[in-house]
Amino acid sequence: MGNESKSYKMGPDELYLVTDGAPSIGDIVDPDQILEAVLQLHKSMPIRINCIGVGVNLRFMRKMCRATGGEAKFFE
Repeated sequence: MGNESKSYKMGPDELYLVTDGAPSIGDIVDPDQILEAVLQLHKSMPIRINCIGVGVNLRFMRKMCRATGGEAKFFE
């Protein structure tokens, strides 16, 4: 049980996003600004981001996934 609580405190190491790839809600909706914010956060909290998407801005999602060591899969 000691190891489990230590792992829990460390937090997640992977995130899965299901998205249309078009940021439209929140304080930041510009893809370049979102990518910059994610990369800044990734320096202190290295979480691998994976994307499952259908949508308009697949390039943005692919860049974010690759930059964090994740993968991107897209469907039409």
